Amino acid sequence: MKLENQVCSLEHAKKLKELGVKQENIWWWVETKDNSYKSFVMNEGNLFSYEKELHNFYSAFTVAELGEMLPPYITDNGDFPSLDILRTKDSWIFNYRVGCAKARIRIEDESLSDAMAKMLIWLIENKKVEV
Repeated sequence: MKLENQVCSLEHAKKLKELGVKQENIWWWVETKDNSYKSFVMNEGNLFSYEKELHNFYSAFTVAELGEMLPPYITDNGDFPSLDILRTKDSWIFNYRVGCAKARIRIEDESLSDAMAKMLIWLIENKKVEV
C-alpha cells in the first residue's frame, strides 16, 4: 500500500487546517496556490523554507495521528458514549454511541484515514472536542 493512501486526503487535510488543527507532523500535502500542482511529501526540515509564496502546505495526518486525536468517548447530555470502529467489506464505519436506544454519530468512508478525518472534522465543527 502506498504511504499516501495511509494518510487523510488533501480535501480533509485542508479542512482540518481551516478548523485550526496544529500543522506539526512529518507528512504533508503541498499545493500550488493556483491549484495547478498537488504533491505528497515528507518534511525533511526545510519544507517551509522554499517558495512559501507559491505553495500551500497541509498536514497529511496518518491513521495513528488521527487515532490519537479522536477521543475514546464524548460527553453529550450527561451520557458518556463510546467510540465503535467497524469494518465492512467496502468501508470503515465510526460511531459514537449515545446510550442503547438513542441516535448515534455515524461516519463512513472507504478509507480508514478519511473516515477518521471526517469524524474529527464533525467533532470539531459540532464543538464536541476542542482544537
